[in-house]
Amino acid sequence: MSLSSASTLRVLVISDTPQFEDLVACLPENHTADFELEHLGDQTRMSSVVNSFNPSVVLFLFNGIESARSLTPGLVEMLGVIPFLVGGVPAEPSVRKAIYDLGAADCFDTCPEPLEFLASLARHARRFLALRDRDVNSSRTLQVSQQLRARNTELQELNSMFRQSVDALRDKVDLQGTRLETIGKVGVELSEIQDLNILMDHILSEARRLVHAESGAILTRDHERSRGSLSAE
Repeated sequence: MSLSSASTLRVLVISDTPQFEDLVACLPENHTADFELEHLGDQTRMSSVVNSFNPSVVLFLFNGIESARSLTPGLVEMLGVIPFLVGGVPAEPSVRKAIYDLGAADCFDTCPEPLEFLASLARHARRFLALRDRDVNSSRTLQVSQQLRARNTELQELNSMFRQSVDALRDKVDLQGTRLETIGKVGVELSEIQDLNILMDHILSEARRLVHAESGAILTRDHERSRGSLSAE
């Protein structure tokens, strides 16, 4: 078997029978360069070994029906989505059905033809790796998409705030321009009014209109003393 690399297909073999040695012995060395085998003699440490070895496919080797009964839903759950194959189980329909119902990718009673067996392992392992890579890429794409949407929302909010500020500034400039224009117009009109009462009343009315006041008053002062006032509503 080769040393581990990015393209290596990792096979975890779980077997407490001599079938593992028989399996390894029947595999042609020149066709196993892409595989790395890890053997586990029992299932007690399977969860930790799965996490540390990170297999691409798992192979259970049993010795008959009684041995195969140790393959339970709880055991399969430890594998997550990692594909698994089962060997050493009699070709009885009810037994095979129970194993396939647990999610087995393949099932055989005796060691298959070596090249066919390696091809089956490689097919299931590569399919699993492809799906895992797709899910990782999909997750990254989704994360980037969410970040872009969040950034786009922030930009839209900033753009809205900028537009509101520009509109408010434009309204303020327009208001100041209107007031200056009105003051200039009032100045011309006031220069033509000779009656003081009429003049004061006109000034008060225009002032109220400029500041949008419902009522107002004009106070007149002589030095520090208030002489009187003119009010209107």
